[in-house]
Amino acid sequence: MHWDRLQITLFNLFSGWGWALLLATVWMILACLATFRLRFRSGIMRGLLVATALQALAAGSAAVVTSLDSIDAYACLMGMLGFVATAFVIVVEAGLLIYLSKQWPRNAAGKRDLIVGWVLIWSIFSMVVLIVHVRSAALCTV
Repeated sequence: MHWDRLQITLFNLFSGWGWALLLATVWMILACLATFRLRFRSGIMRGLLVATALQALAAGSAAVVTSLDSIDAYACLMGMLGFVATAFVIVVEAGLLIYLSKQWPRNAAGKRDLIVGWVLIWSIFSMVVLIVHVRSAALCTV
């Protein structure tokens, strides 16, 4: 099977609305865990959540627009530029996460509980955002 066919099959398993729902779900899990555990003690957490929300909105809108009209210039542009911008934002967010990990609250045993899960959810969210942008860029060439 050619790579193009595999890409189209893989990216069209879910509609754009499905990808947008997946983004919203993962972002809500990310935000709830940060809100209930860190409780916005740091301004960095608020900025990180706003940045991830903007990423989710941009990727979700590109996914939905691509599903409605795959030849639309907006969807192609959002897919191509969104991938590059998201990769840059992920690198910046990773640096912020390293800084934030030092401020993460500890439990009674002295461990930073839930930070590994939170970083794992953030990684999944970042991968989904990148996949959605790649999907938008790939589908507009069909």
